[in-house]
Amino acid sequence: YQRRVHGGLKEAACLGLACCYLGGILWKMRALTTKARIALAHRQAVREGKRTYIDPITGLTVFTILEHKNRGSCCGSGCRHCPYNHVNVPKKRLTEATATEARARGPDDKSPVYTRTGDKGKSSLFNGERRTKDDLVFAALGDVDELNSVIGVLRYYVAQSPNDHVLFDRQLNFIQNKLTDAGASLANPDAVNDVGNLFRFDQKDVRVLENWIDTMTRELPDIKAFLLPGGGALASHCHLARTVCRRAERSAVRLGGTHSVNPAVLRFLNRLSDFFFMAARRAAFAEGDGDTAVIRNQTWEEDDW
Repeated sequence: YQRRVHGGLKEAACLGLACCYLGGILWKMRALTTKARIALAHRQAVREGKRTYIDPITGLTVFTILEHKNRGSCCGSGCRHCPYNHVNVPKKRLTEATATEARARGPDDKSPVYTRTGDKGKSSLFNGERRTKDDLVFAALGDVDELNSVIGVLRYYVAQSPNDHVLFDRQLNFIQNKLTDAGASLANPDAVNDVGNLFRFDQKDVRVLENWIDTMTRELPDIKAFLLPGGGALASHCHLARTVCRRAERSAVRLGGTHSVNPAVLRFLNRLSDFFFMAARRAAFAEGDGDTAVIRNQTWEEDDW
C-alpha cells in the first residue's frame, strides 16, 4: 500500500513539473506570437503609408511610426513605436512601461537590446539586406551617429553656459532629429524615394539651416582672416561638431560614388558644418573671446616668453 502511495506521489510530482515546464514554453510561444503579430501589423501599415493600425491583440487603434515622425517630437506618452527614444516620457512612467514589457517577455527572455545577429561581422540595412560592418553604408552611418553624439555633448555645454542659448538648444534638437532621418535614409541606399515618406528629408531642411546661417552672419562682424578653433568650451565644442560633420559628409559622398544617395542629405551635411562654424563664432563672442585669427608664418621666439 505504501509503495503504491509513494509511487502515486512521485508520478504526481513529475506530472506537476512537466506541466510547469510546458506552461513556461507555452507562455514564451504566446509572447513571441503576440510580438510577431503586432510587428507584422505595424509593418503592413507602414508599407501602405498609414498613420494608424488596429492592434491585433487588443483591437485598439495604435499610431504607426509614420505618425510619430510627422509629429516631429516625442509626445511623452510612452508610445509603442516612438522613434525619439521616449525622450519626453517621465522617468517613472517609462520605468513602469519597461517593467510591464519585461513581465510580458518573461523572466528568462533575453534583453531586446542585443540580437546576436551581428556577431559574425554583418548587419542589416533598412531593406533587410545583410552587409559586412565595414561597408561604406555603415561607415557613413557611424560617422553620422558620432556627429549626433557630439551634438549631445554640445547641448550639455549649452545648458551649462551662463548665457541665454534657448534658441540654440532648440536648433540643436532639430538637427539631432534630422540627423536620425539622414542616417535612416543612408541605411536605405538606392531607394527612389524614402520609404513611405518615413524619412522626410528634402531641400526645405537645407533652407532652414541657410536661414539660421544668414541670421548669424548679419549679427556677427565680418570675417577678415582664417580663424583658429577655440573661444571657450561652448565654441570649441561647436568646432568639434563642425569637423566631425565634415567627416560624415565625406563618408556620405564616398557612399554616393557607388550608390544612389538622397542629394538633400549631402546638401544638409554640407550646410550643417557651415552652421556649426557660425555657431562657434557666435558662442565665442557671447563668451567674450571673439575670433582668434591665424598668424601666418609665425616663428617661435624664446625671448617673447
